[in-house]
Amino acid sequence: MKHQEDKGKAKTLGESKTQHLFLIERLGYLFILFSGLVPFLHSFVKFEKLEEKLFGFTSIQSFLYSFGVHLSILFLTIGVLFAISVGTSDSRYKVIQHHLRYALISPFISAIFYCTWVFIPNVNYDLLAYVFLTIFICVLSVLIYRRITNHIEAIKVLSEHKETVLNNGLSYLKTKLSKGGD
Repeated sequence: MKHQEDKGKAKTLGESKTQHLFLIERLGYLFILFSGLVPFLHSFVKFEKLEEKLFGFTSIQSFLYSFGVHLSILFLTIGVLFAISVGTSDSRYKVIQHHLRYALISPFISAIFYCTWVFIPNVNYDLLAYVFLTIFICVLSVLIYRRITNHIEAIKVLSEHKETVLNNGLSYLKTKLSKGGD
């Protein structure tokens, strides 16, 4: 009896740890997807010169531009670290690698946009370009996040019921073997 209680507690602790790891993985992908959006924070604030500087910046827009670009790097790093930290086996790392390919599309698009801004002479994107790209990255990020979340949910359900499936599958095989394979 006590052995079954200990086994039940161990199973609950194992499921709790698994749930925690799935939460960390989701959070990591969310950080990665947000990293492609935060460089556009400045686009939604009207340019107004400040009377007093904000952390050395003459306007809120220039502060948000600089902060957004650097916050993007921080979010990307945190997200990748969270995502790869949950890998516990080679097969799990392959799944994470697959999801990272999709999640990194958001910061990739953002980076390409800002590289064109730097390297194409006399380019000055208007607000519509920033808004369009922000909406595009948001929609793409939501679709990617839903796909990743659905896959994580499937893995979570599978891990929750793995022992039951194994036990039922083995009992099914035992009955088939004992009946002579009818």
